[in-house]
This record gives sequence, structure tokens and C-alpha cells, in this order.
Amino acid sequence: MSSRDLFNLAEAYIDNEDMGQAKELIQQAMALGPMNEDIISRAVVLLVYMELYSSARKVYEDYRQRTGLELSDYTYARVVQWEQENRVVDDVPVFDLTAGPLRFVRLSDMQRGDSTLVRTDLPVGELEVSEQGIRIVQSGIKYQYEWKEITRASIVTRMIPKGMRSDTPNYSQKICTLEAPEEKRFQFDVSSTNPDFGGALLLRAILEKYLDVESIDERKPGFKAGEDDPIRNLKRGDRNRMLLIIGGIILFLIFLELSQSSSG
Repeated sequence: MSSRDLFNLAEAYIDNEDMGQAKELIQQAMALGPMNEDIISRAVVLLVYMELYSSARKVYEDYRQRTGLELSDYTYARVVQWEQENRVVDDVPVFDLTAGPLRFVRLSDMQRGDSTLVRTDLPVGELEVSEQGIRIVQSGIKYQYEWKEITRASIVTRMIPKGMRSDTPNYSQKICTLEAPEEKRFQFDVSSTNPDFGGALLLRAILEKYLDVESIDERKPGFKAGEDDPIRNLKRGDRNRMLLIIGGIILFLIFLELSQSSSG
């Protein structure tokens, strides 16, 4: 098999959350061209996408030692930054909240690399987690909860379009929803790509330690969302935005048709 075939197969395993098999296929692809920038770049990109930051750093270091060159997709400093902000040791987040709380501040569009993909009227701007609970800043209002006060926690995984400029049309998005008394709902993106907060892997690990996080995978064949779908509000918003876009296009076409008729 060619490196391209191996990488494509690895991506299929990544979509199915089989990271062990995906990593093995990536290693096989790298063995076909350990000094080939295209091969090593794609390997690093996939390892970062899988949030295996220690592995990505080691592959990058090996390539630099062999060639003395940098990769074009990511700088070495950026990969190290991801590893450090997620407190990763050998690809696993390591944290101890007994030593003090950890704070996560919402990224700007420039820091994220794109606008947020969780579009809500009440964005979460900051999270602070401790042994006792979680403090949430939403639209400038501060909320404080003990962990046991969170009535429901879920992470929904779905495939969303990357955009017209991307070679691969879709990627996996993870949306975290925390529900609390008085019908409070807090939603934010914890994906490996364009998350709302830096250290998304670390944040997920903390939430999964202190909360009973429900995992909902919309990518499964035949999946049908239930009435208690935690991101139903986001889907309504997506549909409304799509209808507005379609309506705008129709009005523009009508305007063009009327303009051409009047000029003729």
C-alpha cells in the first residue's frame, strides 16, 4: 500500500475512534518516507487531530534531526504548545486539582483559527474547575456550581463540513453541554479542531473525571436524536441560519431578474 492509502485508511479508523489502529497505520506510512516532508507533515497533522500531542512532537523532532528542516503545516513550537497547554505526558493529560483550580479562557477567532462552530446567544467565556466544582462565566454572568449540582453533562460528536477550501470535506466536532438547576444550559466546543478553549483535551479529561459525562455519537449509522437531544437548540439555530441564507439568495436572484427585465 502507498502512504496515501495508509493515511486514508488511518482517517477511517480515526472516524471510528480506533486510535490504536490509526496510529499503527500512520507509523507504517512514515516508514515509507521518514525524510519525505509531505508524508511526515500529514502524519503530524493526523496525530494532532487525534490529540496525540506527545507522539506528534516526537515525530517532528525525529524529522528535524534527520533533515534539519521545519515542516510547513505546523511549527515545532506550536506542537509543543498544544502538548503543554493540555498538560500531556506520553499522550495522556496529567492534572491534580488538589494543587489548585485550573482556568480556561475562551479563545478569540484569531487564536482559534476560525469563528466558533457552537453558535449560541449565550456563549461561555470562561471556565474554572476545582476539586469542589466549576465556575462558569456566560455572557458576563458568573455561575458557581458544585460538581454534584450539574444535573446533566454530555458530549455530542458529529461530523460537520470544513468548508469549500478543504481537501477533506468533513471533520469530527465535539459539543459539550452542561445542564444545571433553573434550566441553565452551557455549551461549548471541545473538539481537537477549532475548540472554544485551549486545552480541550485536558478540559474533557477533567469533566469526565468529576462528572458522569454522557457520550452521544451522531456519526453512528442509523442514529436518530431523541427528544432529550442536548444540542437540539443548536440544530434549530443552524436550520434558521440556513433558511435565512437560502432566503437571501432567492431575493438576490429575484432582484437580478427584475433588474434585467427593467433594463431590457
